[in-house]
Amino acid sequence: MSLNPERALIASILLAPSDSFQTLDRLGIQPADLIQLETREMLQELIKMRDEGQAIDQAVLSSRLPLKYQAAAWEVTSEIAAPAAEHWAALVVKVGKRSRLIELADTLRQTAGNPESDVEQAIDSALLTLSKTQDKGLISKSETLREAASRVIDDLDNAPRFIPTPWPALNEVIGGLRPGAFYVIAARPGVGKTLLGLQLAQGIASPERQAAFFSFEMTGSELATRALSSKTGINIGAIDRRTISETDKQNLALAYRDLSQSVHLIATPSREVTQLRPALRAINSNSGGKLGAVVIDYLGLMEAKGSTIYEKVTAISGQLKSLAMELDIPIIALAQLNRKAEERPGAPSLADLRDSGAIEQDADAVLMLHSDEPGSLVITIQKNRQGPQGYLIGKLDKQTMTLKDLVKVS
Repeated sequence: MSLNPERALIASILLAPSDSFQTLDRLGIQPADLIQLETREMLQELIKMRDEGQAIDQAVLSSRLPLKYQAAAWEVTSEIAAPAAEHWAALVVKVGKRSRLIELADTLRQTAGNPESDVEQAIDSALLTLSKTQDKGLISKSETLREAASRVIDDLDNAPRFIPTPWPALNEVIGGLRPGAFYVIAARPGVGKTLLGLQLAQGIASPERQAAFFSFEMTGSELATRALSSKTGINIGAIDRRTISETDKQNLALAYRDLSQSVHLIATPSREVTQLRPALRAINSNSGGKLGAVVIDYLGLMEAKGSTIYEKVTAISGQLKSLAMELDIPIIALAQLNRKAEERPGAPSLADLRDSGAIEQDADAVLMLHSDEPGSLVITIQKNRQGPQGYLIGKLDKQTMTLKDLVKVS
């Protein structure tokens, strides 16, 4: 007779509490992940006993359960000869995933059969459920400080993992873009943050390293026109008005070949931050695991749960940082500055970041943009977790949507 994995997991906890709870914590297993009501109640009480500092005891567990489950609490340890929490926990996760997939399939079947259902909302909800189901049971590996330091020393002879930006002066200050880091580029409207973000995506992308550019306020055609103008030097207005020569058309066609496979332009009306993870996983899978960086235009247009703008932006900022670490790629979010930044001369400050101080806290680096005079762009690096602050000036060519001649100012 095969053992019930959930009951065997409870038995393992009773027989070897310390090791078993470590396994549950690593796998992220919670009472809600168990299918059977009796084992769910048992695990819930066992976790409470652990958190209250009580000894894990079979008799105490039985006394804390509803009457109909008390006998079951006495039976579980007789079902296994030795604790094996790692084995049983893995089976519980597997069974739970199958159960959630069946439930999701039933829900989607009902939605598909109802002509009045919101299909797009159902798809978004299904993608989120699939993402959470896939994440369940992923073991997070821990290591000692000495082990981590050993990896750093062993890696000293290799080239740094920084991804260079298109501007050497910026690389000199921040080193490049660090995988797993969260960057914020902030400015008032019209200063050039979208221009900078799109040029950044183009500059770091290659056949070996793909970049994704998410836009919540521009269409794919508008973004592509900017990219083509930047690549060829052809006036963006002339492209829009179709007042270009045959030679220009040929140059645009040649530039298209360089752009088409390296930068993914995602112009989407879906602004939920929860949709980023499945979208990025799909891009990474379709590109053969080559996704190297993400640019988001812009943070203030994204949506998340929260009763106030502050709570929403705080949630978005935290999730972007978490996503950068999870995927081990740099994520660059463009952000809006408060109107007060225009009311005083000089560079804006971190206090000008709009809606939430969490942006400043979560970001590894914050770049502020402003213009001292027409045709110029000033970049001040107000925060740099892994290096110095900096001040840079470049020329802004709005006809081709390009930042040129960026230099560091001492």
